[in-house]
Amino acid sequence: MNPSAFDTQRRMVPRWRSLAATLKSRELGHPAKYAQENLLHVPTPPDLLTRLERWRLSPSLITAAELVEGCIVEGREREAIDAARRLVTIDRDAAPLIREQAARLLQRLGHGDGLPADLAQDSRSAIPPRYLTRIHPHDPLAWVELALAQTIRGSSPSAERSMRVALSLAPDNRHVLRSAARMFLHQGEPDRALSTIVRSAATRNDPWLISSEISMASLADKPSRFLKAGTVILEQRNLMPRQITELAGAIATEEMISGNRKKSRRSFAQSMIDPTGSALAQGEWAAPKLGAGELVPESHLSTTFENAEAMAFHWFRLRHFDSVGDACERWHENDPFSIRPFECGSVTAGYVEDFGKALDFARRGLEMQPRSATLLNAYAFAAASLDQVDDATKVLSKLKLTECDQITRLIAMANFGLIAFRMGDEATGRRLYNDAIEGFRREGSHEISARARIYLAREAIRASSGDWPVLLKQAQDAMSKFKASEGTQSLRLVEKQVAERHSSAPNGSESKRVDPVHSLSKPTVSVSFTLQKGATSKAEEHNVELLR
Repeated sequence: MNPSAFDTQRRMVPRWRSLAATLKSRELGHPAKYAQENLLHVPTPPDLLTRLERWRLSPSLITAAELVEGCIVEGREREAIDAARRLVTIDRDAAPLIREQAARLLQRLGHGDGLPADLAQDSRSAIPPRYLTRIHPHDPLAWVELALAQTIRGSSPSAERSMRVALSLAPDNRHVLRSAARMFLHQGEPDRALSTIVRSAATRNDPWLISSEISMASLADKPSRFLKAGTVILEQRNLMPRQITELAGAIATEEMISGNRKKSRRSFAQSMIDPTGSALAQGEWAAPKLGAGELVPESHLSTTFENAEAMAFHWFRLRHFDSVGDACERWHENDPFSIRPFECGSVTAGYVEDFGKALDFARRGLEMQPRSATLLNAYAFAAASLDQVDDATKVLSKLKLTECDQITRLIAMANFGLIAFRMGDEATGRRLYNDAIEGFRREGSHEISARARIYLAREAIRASSGDWPVLLKQAQDAMSKFKASEGTQSLRLVEKQVAERHSSAPNGSESKRVDPVHSLSKPTVSVSFTLQKGATSKAEEHNVELLR
């Protein structure tokens, strides 16, 4: 059966992409409209003071580049205007990424007139990140760029070494800290991600870092140290909406989890005034859980930078499944090292029975993370539905059942039942589907149990089993309690299949579908499941003989 499309644990974790994209999203520094009197009470960080002094004593390409980057991150861009002008007009042999940063700074401050033609428009630099660290070995942002490139290539040890350099050079830099935390979370170390944020002295006064700490603490299953401080910041309302969008989203999520729906909606409304792409996605993710279909303003869906993830959630929530795939492709561009776009794309394609697309998404995701349980189940479901049973069995056998949660194991059991049906072993297929249905029920996952009934009915109809009308009625009755579930799409397709069979049958009788005969002389493979039986905590062994 098809697994669920979206993560029930989504949190407002930092989005990690190129520095150029991060700057464009306005996640660094303060917006130009931010009250300057507030900045007067914030001491200039020692590192930035040092950069300012170096620039004043010895203006050069290196000191100009260091000052521009430092002022961008610390929200004091006006102090870097002269340095930025030098980079775009005099030091034209500077690295493209550095000159682009300077040009964008000047444009944001209203000094973009007269920019060289090559910098008048945004352009993505093709300069290798490794080159930037060689010419600027003391630039922490260059090391973060290198770590990102290494993470995308799947080289986690190298990325970790590069990120350690960045942290040693700028232990309190917002971009460095948020990127490091996201990298550690990607590597499956939520505790380390949390400690990276907590250890920094900058966190207690930075809404972006507080947001990260609240989310990381939730994922690490630990209490947040800064949740109360973040709540006070929201209540004071003396920061621009862009500066608190992710903080408001993180707090709204925690309020939703704790059951305070009224406060959650209020905080989400605060988050939606001027949202980042991640905050927008958090709102769309939360909308069906809060019963608030209008939680996200429609105008933001089309205008917010990096809106692809939110659009994938939006189209899925509206059951426009055919539009989800394109949104997932763009989502992957925003989160190039994440497998979540591929999981969402593969599962959603499975719901509309576009199994070729489902396989494509799953293959690409498995290249990045070969052990993803969601992708392995989605791949097996799509492959078996296309009668590619050998491929489905091979992929599903890679699932480490002992390392999976109970629901994932039960979904795998249902998919082995699908494989058995497609191999002509209806008895085994039925047994596995029924065991999975009962297992979901014991776990309290009644919606997933209802979806499993749909797929059992689908296979019984395809095999022309005599009791398929009974199985279909059971599926319909079970799904009647979950009319908002994506499983309703699967049920409609099964009902359509039945209607087409009746309309094509001669004299109103049902036509028998003849499937290829599978040889019983082929070798078999034994697949063992160990499933916890709810409150009894007893193990149950299922030895399944599947024809290869």
